[in-house]
Amino acid sequence: MKTADMLFTRYLAIALLPLSLCTSAQPAPTPDLKPGVYVSTGGWGTLDIKRAKGSGLPFSLQATGVNGHSCDMEGTIVAGIATLKVDEPGPSCRVKFSVTPKGVDVQDLSGDAICHNNYCGMRAGFIGEYLVPVAGCRPDQVHAARDKFKAAYQARQYQAAAKQLVPLVNDCQLTLGPWEGYDIQNDLAVTYYHLRDKAKCLATLTPLIEIAEADPASFKEEYPPSDADSMLAVHKAAATNLRLCRGLK
Repeated sequence: MKTADMLFTRYLAIALLPLSLCTSAQPAPTPDLKPGVYVSTGGWGTLDIKRAKGSGLPFSLQATGVNGHSCDMEGTIVAGIATLKVDEPGPSCRVKFSVTPKGVDVQDLSGDAICHNNYCGMRAGFIGEYLVPVAGCRPDQVHAARDKFKAAYQARQYQAAAKQLVPLVNDCQLTLGPWEGYDIQNDLAVTYYHLRDKAKCLATLTPLIEIAEADPASFKEEYPPSDADSMLAVHKAAATNLRLCRGLK
């Protein structure tokens, strides 16, 4: 058989394959981004994707870095990419949003720190995975629970106050910011002190013992100024609460 005839025969055989076999090697469709609030591990960043408007998904992203530096951007995601304006002439800031099993991965496609220089402070960043928070752990839900805690605590309704914070401590640690997580643990511990529950008070403070017993002067050596001040506030509260809880009879 001539080469041309062989090629034609092979082409014909492929063309006559069942459609299911021909399409089986096609890549699976990319999962669609879903509107919702996503939070990074450690709570340093929050991504809010809104419902579709026209051909895209409006979004806002806020992230906090070292020493109070932050990123703040908003725009519209079209086909997984947001193109944002920059101050200087040249390439735009392009940010890619990809669905992951746990949430949304955010990456900078621009290079040369274009997005960072236009939308972030020097010591902040926005790249990383943003997770679907556990039920009750969205930032607005955490804020509402803490407000209810404060109202109950000020009214000396300590059982009701503790009830607001226990789910945050048990379920939300993965997506709480460090200072917020420490503050919640301190608040819950002092609430258990008022309830005269020594065991729960000390158990709640266990993650803070090292901070409570640290030399306050070391914070200025280990942290930049703003973070050192935050750590000092956590230290003072934890040290006081630890002394109170240990003194319970």
